[in-house]
Amino acid sequence: RPGMSLLDCFQITRLVGEGNFGTVYEARDLRDQELRGDAGERRCALKILHRKKYRAEGMMARARHERQVLKAARHPFIIRLLCALRTPARELALVMEYCPNGDLNELVVRRGRPGLEEGLARRLLAEVLLALQYLHEELDVIFRDLKPENVVLDAAMHAKLTDFGLVKVNATAEEAAHSFVGSTFYVAPEVSAYGCEPYGNAVDLYALGLVSWVCLTGGVRVVVGPEENIASEASRPLERAEPPPTHEALQEWLRAAQVVAGVGTPASASQGSQPAQAFACSLPPVTGLSVPALSWVETLTAREPAARGTAGSLRSHPFFARSGLHPPLACGDEWAALLPLVSEPATPTSTGSTDSWAWDPSWRA
Repeated sequence: RPGMSLLDCFQITRLVGEGNFGTVYEARDLRDQELRGDAGERRCALKILHRKKYRAEGMMARARHERQVLKAARHPFIIRLLCALRTPARELALVMEYCPNGDLNELVVRRGRPGLEEGLARRLLAEVLLALQYLHEELDVIFRDLKPENVVLDAAMHAKLTDFGLVKVNATAEEAAHSFVGSTFYVAPEVSAYGCEPYGNAVDLYALGLVSWVCLTGGVRVVVGPEENIASEASRPLERAEPPPTHEALQEWLRAAQVVAGVGTPASASQGSQPAQAFACSLPPVTGLSVPALSWVETLTAREPAARGTAGSLRSHPFFARSGLHPPLACGDEWAALLPLVSEPATPTSTGSTDSWAWDPSWRA
């Protein structure tokens, strides 16, 4: 509309979530359909990145990298960036497609134990695997923050990666990643707390193994805030899908689960440390997991990065092989079918007000 700035074209309808470095809102796109460049969907996600916080933490480059990767990505299982703009307070705003079915954490919490039905979990995990393969092989990016909260579900219940604030760009062309980043419990063993050891994109595969574990088991714990704040509406107890607290605890649980599935021995399940055994015993026996599902988690969470394979090679894992019980995903035609033919979305021009933050010196520091 004449006289409207781009920011005026979005009406915030509700708060979706808030983190240390940004706030996400559901918003309504007020522009005419020909300017929106979509099939008529007016809802969108508006992510405001807090410039002062990024500057204080010396992480301005991360905000630029998030936008850079989202702008470059064209994949059905990666959230789509509609445009980037600058608020009157000179904050960076990313306008993205809206996914109405929440995130994978919410889905797992709603289902509870014993987790998602294996066929559903297989499809969602396959979609995440394809997104990771695209990031690793096509964009040379390490995601570095894979967790259930960063997998959102669109109207058709397809998985999409979101929140690219910790990505490592030019992962193989530049100096190897060293930074200790990621979410607690989803960090691979090779990521040093001191930031002194290099690592590669296999860290994303380890995190996928842990996401697989919570999907297949429904492993959820209650997270409670400070006691004095429990009564407030904003700090009610939250349920969160979380994997075992240590690599050793996960391996002990896997050994115990393999015994239940008939592919392990009781002796092998009793060789772990006391804390690991205690964790394994804190969950009910998992009797519904298939042997390929256990093998899938075990492969992805191998201590040695090379033993995990690559996102491309993992497509042939037995977890996705043909069986009489579950939809197959192993052959090339079926993987291709999982990648729907999507029309290339119309993208707002990257010049002028739609991308005004790009030339703002305060975001280049």
